[in-house]
Amino acid sequence: MQLDAPSGPLLALIESTLNLFDVRWTLSPMRRIDLACELGAATGLPAAGRYLQCAQMLVDALPGGLRATTARGASLVGRFAAEREQWHLIVPPEIVDHGLWPEIEDLLSLVLTTGWRRAGWVPLHSAAVTDGERGVLVCAAAGGGKTSFTLALVRRGWQALGDDKLLLRTDGDGPEVAAIKHMLNVDPAATRWFPELGDLSSLPEYSTWTPKRRVALGRFWPTAPAFTTAPRFMVVLVRRPGTGELSVEEIDLRESIGALLRQTVIPADPDVARWITGSLVTLAQRLTAYRVVVGDDAYADPSALDDVDRMLH
Repeated sequence: MQLDAPSGPLLALIESTLNLFDVRWTLSPMRRIDLACELGAATGLPAAGRYLQCAQMLVDALPGGLRATTARGASLVGRFAAEREQWHLIVPPEIVDHGLWPEIEDLLSLVLTTGWRRAGWVPLHSAAVTDGERGVLVCAAAGGGKTSFTLALVRRGWQALGDDKLLLRTDGDGPEVAAIKHMLNVDPAATRWFPELGDLSSLPEYSTWTPKRRVALGRFWPTAPAFTTAPRFMVVLVRRPGTGELSVEEIDLRESIGALLRQTVIPADPDVARWITGSLVTLAQRLTAYRVVVGDDAYADPSALDDVDRMLH
């Protein structure tokens, strides 16, 4: 990525966001991305959301590209060629002055997910672990416990591809999941179960919308980072407040597909939507899937994951 942005808080935010993706990529050819950023008032009408609608961002398709606008007036236009993508980001000064960064983070996410899709990978908002042979995809809603579950398995000897962002492709010999970041997003409250993480509250908050801190997986478990896996299992996490128990039950294909559909973003473009949903169905058909219900303090018991560990092996 070639980045052109004025020095200051906007550049710092973009660099911080991109530096989250700390895995060196080798699994598909590189494509150049030019991202030019400026401060100012966006021109033209807001996007209508005919390609994609998010909470703070609307996206429309253009001939050979995309155009997105946000609730506070930021705009992003992308133009695509076979081996190159060019993006132009305009950020109103008031977003910078008041530190209203979530909208800009959404626009940066659009740049990244578009590039990954164009390279043949489906972005997933999931975690994954592996024992070196078998891969386990971990699905949950935002705040549903993917990071804590990942840490609990890593402490038992598993390796991790990441706690909330992965890439999937289903061509070739079978589904493959790849890591794009080994930087975990950990709530400081998790240290009551994982004291080896130390005092996370002393680390800076990386976003205005979450108390989580960025923690490098390899810092605490040097042999834990993994880069690819062939998924054989899926765990769908459900949090159950008010109990310290953990329970496991197998789920069927229909529920598995539903869980995977909730772990990605599907644009309204019929060709893109058909490719993404087809990839997820192909993946679901290869998986043995379990629902794991986790109580508030389940990880305080070192044996809580014994049953899960046995089934995943």
